[in-house]
Amino acid sequence: MWWNLNQVGECLMLVYKPSFRALLLIGLMVGTVLFALAPLGLLAQSQSEQYFRETGHTVRGEFFDYFTKHGELNVFGFPITEEFQLNGRTVQYFQKARMELHPENPAAQRVQLGLLGEELGKRTPTQLALSPDTYFQRYFPETGHSVIYAFLSFFDKHGGVETFGYPISEYGRENGKGRIVQYFQRAKMEWYPELAPEQRVQLADLGSIHFDLLATQGKVDPALRKPLAAPGTISNVPLSIKVSATTKHTITARRGDQKLFVYVTDQKNTPVKDAEVTFTLRDASGTKTHTMPRTDANGFTSYTFDAGTFRPAQTVFITVNAMLSGITGTDRTTFFTWF
Repeated sequence: MWWNLNQVGECLMLVYKPSFRALLLIGLMVGTVLFALAPLGLLAQSQSEQYFRETGHTVRGEFFDYFTKHGELNVFGFPITEEFQLNGRTVQYFQKARMELHPENPAAQRVQLGLLGEELGKRTPTQLALSPDTYFQRYFPETGHSVIYAFLSFFDKHGGVETFGYPISEYGRENGKGRIVQYFQRAKMEWYPELAPEQRVQLADLGSIHFDLLATQGKVDPALRKPLAAPGTISNVPLSIKVSATTKHTITARRGDQKLFVYVTDQKNTPVKDAEVTFTLRDASGTKTHTMPRTDANGFTSYTFDAGTFRPAQTVFITVNAMLSGITGTDRTTFFTWF
């Protein structure tokens, strides 16, 4: 069963030696295609920092150098915070890891990855080595666990102990079910046999899990995860506004109140505070316009009005407009009046 875990196929290699001219032509073509296909969030702004629109955070300086040299998104995922101080040390959380700055270390060891696997309590009892080490299996006496097959291949390819630390569990199905996984001091590997061979080993989002755990314990500010505007833009001005409107009742009685709820977000789905909101009611008899309270910190506002003023057995159309700093958004909804 476990031989399926090694289907990454890294033992197989096709060696092709084209001419220098062919190599040059292929290199130029591949470089052009990769640049054209690169996500906007991955285009570097400089040699020492990178802003990621996907999460709204920037990686800088020594953390950026470590990020680019040790696997980038494949190993760390996107940054989910900026740099901040945690227990007296500069750190930055990524989806899959936590980088730490250790200025007391030699230059090559100043950036370390946090021991998230250990801190989450995933160490299990040690095991004895069942057989001598081979190309497909390696035992680590430091923690008493082995790494095998595709997990070992991924481990070696992406920095080994320096990146992941030592294994602190055996591979197996977590809680006796689900995917095959293995915990390391700094990471958790997962096996996805349904994916292409080069994608079957994935790293779990231990960085996000650990940060959210600290946030629930009051040890970090959850607002650190809030997306920030790209450098050079005004952080408190949205680039676009999205409005979602709904009514409390889809059908109203002849005499009774109706309530309109409105939710306003920006291009990152972040709630927009203090947006000006108005809405227009339209039926066969004409139109009526109302001004709602400004949106709160959660992007919400609501307004109650008398539905009894509308004639029965008709559809009332509602158009909602929201505006902040000259940026506008619109949504529409309806309700039906009964006898």
